[in-house]
Amino acid sequence: MQSKLFKNVALPALLAAVIIVGALIRFNIFTVPYSLQLFAVTLAYFVGGPKRGTAAAAVYVALGLLGLPVFTAGGGIGYVLTPTFGYIAGFLLAAAVGGIIRGKDPNYLRFLFAGLAGNAIIYLFGSVWFYVIMNFYVGTPYGVWQIITVCVLPFILTDAAAVVLAALIAVRLKKAGFMF
Repeated sequence: MQSKLFKNVALPALLAAVIIVGALIRFNIFTVPYSLQLFAVTLAYFVGGPKRGTAAAAVYVALGLLGLPVFTAGGGIGYVLTPTFGYIAGFLLAAAVGGIIRGKDPNYLRFLFAGLAGNAIIYLFGSVWFYVIMNFYVGTPYGVWQIITVCVLPFILTDAAAVVLAALIAVRLKKAGFMF
């Protein structure tokens, strides 16, 4: 019973806390703002799989929308109208799909593929949301190429590095028996 309680309740809560901490660790690489949020989300679905990883992402999103300042720039329901909320929404599908791709007995390459697929989903959600908010809510027109140069290209190398690091850590955690 305790093991089931840990896996289904405590683990998603712990992973959500990891995501919160990742979002709050912010720094600049040259002039590009970066946080460990995507790294933490990726590690959450690497460790928790599709169900618990998605639950962790859902807890994180819910806490932020309820007003706790857990997102990189705050929290609250109004955050939905920010140009970057699509990335946060993308965490949910990325965790589900990435967790499924991870599989039941993942190796380093499975983790990498799952992480890159998750990144692609997050970029897609984030870019589409940015486009919609900027063009239809803010009233500042952005074209597709502008979206790619603002929302994807500046982050692609650091996010790929985050996936590599998360995969290395996940392999170690799997060897230690901390994989669900």
